[in-house]
Amino acid sequence: MKPSKAAIAESLHQLERLGYAHPRRLSKRSVGPELASLTDEVPNDADWLHEVKYDGYRILSLVRSGAVSLRSRNVQNWTHRFPVIARSLQKLPVESCVLDGEIVAPSEEGISRFSVLQRSLGDKIPDRYFYYVFDLLYLDGFDLRDCPLLARKKLLESILGKSQSGKIRFARHIRGHGVSVFRRACHSHLEGLISKRVDAPYRHGRSSDWLKSKCHHEEELVIGGYTEPSGAREGFGALLLGYYSGDRLVYAGRVGTGFDEKRLKEIGARLKRDESPISYFSGELSGRERLRVHYVKPRYVAQIGYAEWTADQRLRHPVFLGLREDKKPREVNRAA
Repeated sequence: MKPSKAAIAESLHQLERLGYAHPRRLSKRSVGPELASLTDEVPNDADWLHEVKYDGYRILSLVRSGAVSLRSRNVQNWTHRFPVIARSLQKLPVESCVLDGEIVAPSEEGISRFSVLQRSLGDKIPDRYFYYVFDLLYLDGFDLRDCPLLARKKLLESILGKSQSGKIRFARHIRGHGVSVFRRACHSHLEGLISKRVDAPYRHGRSSDWLKSKCHHEEELVIGGYTEPSGAREGFGALLLGYYSGDRLVYAGRVGTGFDEKRLKEIGARLKRDESPISYFSGELSGRERLRVHYVKPRYVAQIGYAEWTADQRLRHPVFLGLREDKKPREVNRAA
């Protein structure tokens, strides 16, 4: 049972009396996502809570007087891409709010997979994806970003309810026991965990209050070229990949698997429009690496699964998972 508007208002005023919630007008320009820092050590004490690391599109949603705006991680307006999510947000028992979460599509095993979300969007099947909300930044006239995380999540859960059956779902968490939680997540073939300090405010930008731990290997990499297709294959043969180190685009190898015919044609058409007479990679590719290669302007980011990095800093057994239209190439650094 969801609380009444009076109960929500009382919770807000209590947080105001504690000095956490601040009366403030909602401004789209002042809202940006908090980002997690990569770690190899999962925090284990009760000062941290742990959420599933979802494999989808990060979305900040702004609701105001029935109007909804969905913003991607790099502040693109994506409301038109997820109309079913937008309509569901209009039904929340609030006048205005800002939510932070991730739109995901589960695989047959019930695990969020970016490749499944890409297919769902390409096939225009909205029943396959959902919006998991893990933070509440603003509510009914109050800025909540200075509130401790647990207070924000408690208020968020009271608004969304405990049901996991609708399009808008509360992102559950576990407090403490990070090492065992991470071990179970990896055993269940999840992507990893996001660990957050329970008493931390919400701050725009990359933060040590949010940490991400990965169970398996994925990287976001910039497309800097492609090879010609061979045999009956259309579009292209493989993508040339890299990442930024300062102003240098460092070559990281190529990927030629993970594409269906539709993807080969669509991505191939884009790359042909962006061909470049010069390479944007720093340094020269080897003679073999340059064979049948067409360079492109570094405008697209791909999500890549792989086994490991080789001794010469190339991807081993890479697989294409999808294009990251919510990421800017200059943001792509190795293990960022």
